Amino acid sequence: KKTVYGYKDHIAVDPKSEFVTEFVCTPANVHDSQVLEELLEGEEEAILADKAYDSREIRKRCRQEGKFCGIWPKTIGVGLCRPARRGVLNLFRQLRRKGAF
Repeated sequence: KKTVYGYKDHIAVDPKSEFVTEFVCTPANVHDSQVLEELLEGEEEAILADKAYDSREIRKRCRQEGKFCGIWPKTIGVGLCRPARRGVLNLFRQLRRKGAF
C-alpha cells in the first residue's frame, strides 16, 4: 500500500449566502466519498461535487429525497463533457475568489 502524506479539506457552501456551512479535514488517504455524509445537513436542495464523491447510494438517496444530484459521474470520460466540467470548475473558482474556501 502506498504511503500518502498530507491532508484534504472538504467544504460545504450555501449557494445563496455563499457561506461555508460545513468543513471537514481528513488525512490524504481518506477517500472523498467517505466524508460526504458529514458535509450534508439534510436540508440541501442540490448536491454539487466532483466525481470523487460519486456513489450509487448517494444518487439513489437524492432521487428518493427529490434533491438535484449534480455530482460528476465517475463513468463519464473527461473528453466527453469538457464544457460542462469547465462550468463546474468555474463555479468553484468563483467561490474561492469570494473567500468561500
